[in-house]
This record gives sequence, C-alpha cells and structure tokens, in this order.
Amino acid sequence: MSFPLRSLAATVLLVATLSACGGSDPGGGKGAEGCVDVGTSDEEAAFMADYDVPAALKSPPEIELAGCGDPPAELVTEDLAEGNGATVESSSSVTVNYTGVLWPDGDEFDSSWSRGEPTSFALSGVIPGWSEGLVGMKAGGRRLLVIPPDLAYGAQGAGGDIPPNSTLVFVVDVLEVEPPLEIPETLQEKPAVSVDPATPPPTTLEVQDEIVGSGPEAHAGDTVTVNYVGVAWSTGQEFDSSWQAGQPATFVLGQLVPGFNQGVEGMRVGGRRRIVIPPDLAYGAQGRPPAIAPNETLVFVVDLLDVESAGGGTSTTTSTTTG
Repeated sequence: MSFPLRSLAATVLLVATLSACGGSDPGGGKGAEGCVDVGTSDEEAAFMADYDVPAALKSPPEIELAGCGDPPAELVTEDLAEGNGATVESSSSVTVNYTGVLWPDGDEFDSSWSRGEPTSFALSGVIPGWSEGLVGMKAGGRRLLVIPPDLAYGAQGAGGDIPPNSTLVFVVDVLEVEPPLEIPETLQEKPAVSVDPATPPPTTLEVQDEIVGSGPEAHAGDTVTVNYVGVAWSTGQEFDSSWQAGQPATFVLGQLVPGFNQGVEGMRVGGRRRIVIPPDLAYGAQGRPPAIAPNETLVFVVDLLDVESAGGGTSTTTSTTTG
C-alpha cells in the first residue's frame, strides 16, 4: 500500500489523552499508558535533505510496543513534536512521512521511509482515523495516532498486510500543507446527472466534455483532485458523490475502476466531463451491493480541480512549508 486510502462514546479502555514522556528527543515520547515508545533513528534519510523541516523530522521514527493490553476504543492522538508551519485543516492536502505498525505486536505494515519518499494526499481521500487525527497539526510536526478498526479498515482489513479488526499505530510527520483549492465559478455547483433507465445503456466507454478546461492535462499515474457524482443507469439513482461527502477526492489516476481511469485521462483542470462506464470497465458481474448492482452501467459527471504530474510537475496549487 502507498498510504491509508479509504476504500471510506464507547467505554474507553485507554485514556484518550496520552501522557508524554519527557527527555531530550524532540521527535519521540511514550504514550498509550507507557505501551507505545517512539524514538528517533540516529541516521538522517538522504531523501529528506531538501526539506526545510526540523532535524528530528529528517530521521525515521522507531516505534516499539511492549506490554499492550486491550486497544483503545476511540481515536488517540499525541503530538511528539509541534510544528510551526501552516495548520492542517479538514480541507487540506498534505505531504507527509509516516510509519504504521499493528497493535499490539508492533509489526510494521507500511512506511514512506522504507519507500524512500514522502506521500501527498487530500485528507478527504484517506481513512477517517487520518482525516480526523491530522487536523490541527502544523507543518514541521510529528504526531502519534492510535486508530481503532472502525476508523481504519474495519472488519475487512486491507489485503494481507492489515488483518480484520486491526488497531493501527502511526507516527506521522507533516512536511507540507497546501492551501485549499480555488475552484472555478463554473464548477462550484453540483451538476445534475440525467439518465433514462428505459433506454439500453451503451456497451462501450462514452465520454462527453460538458466544460472544457484550460489547465494542466491529466495522464495515467498523475495525482488528481476531483469532484464527482455517480449514478446507476438501471435506476437513475445516485450511489456516490464527493459533493455529499463535502470535500473533493484525491487519488492516483490508475487506482480506480478502468472506465473511470480511462474516462478522466485527457481532461484538463477546470473541465467537467460526463463518463458512461459499461460493466466490464466497472464492477462487472459482482457489482458492489447494495449500492451498485451486478452488471451495472455507471454514469459519472467529473470536475477536474487539480493535477499533480507523476513526474513531479507543477500542481495548480502552491505548497506551504515550514520556515
């Protein structure tokens, strides 16, 4: 996995406010009632040389779990190092380093440090434990997150790395915070998606530009930020919408169903496109019940708001780093 994407007042077994451990390590500490110990490696990562962040954030965290009992039932956060840059808001896009381990054994399942590069995303596009747990951080900060299953991957888990009903422990460094997107006036209202279920659906992918954008063009592998509405052809009913979620979605073009990936390719920022996707380029005979029936044709109207080139090209937003 590349980062925790969304698929997306119980009895507290562990206090939600963690007691920080004192000491000289500005990027470390002990939380979860002494169960989680976070230190910092002595070696600076070469790929962090160009980032203007505190020295402690240029070296990976070392996470150890010992003597952990029952996991917390609620999201737990603790600032291990406070930043002084831009503040993370619910609508922000961020660039971070992170390491994730499983409770209670401390087995690592994912790390940007191991891959040798930070990752960037919008908070709207990750698991709730991250979208809630990172709000309020400042660029240059390091935070411990302990995320219960209902705010992570739940009963399904995630592949072979994260078992069902896993509690996840992350140490996250916020390196950059991007300002909110400036959405063109022509794309500020949710579009209407019209479908006539009485007519037979197309059997091949269909795209139609309702508004042609003038910004950067989207290509496979790029990171794109979009608003979208999805409607089932057979019913004319909406099954998904970023407008309903209240935030645009950000993802790598190539990670979603083939018809969506192919339909968005070639769009330019500021554009709005209607995409009709036949079942073989969507969810096929399995569907995704109950929202999407087997062999369903999907109709999307997609607004392209931002493109970040896979080759590191310029985005339509400007990032803010710590000073």
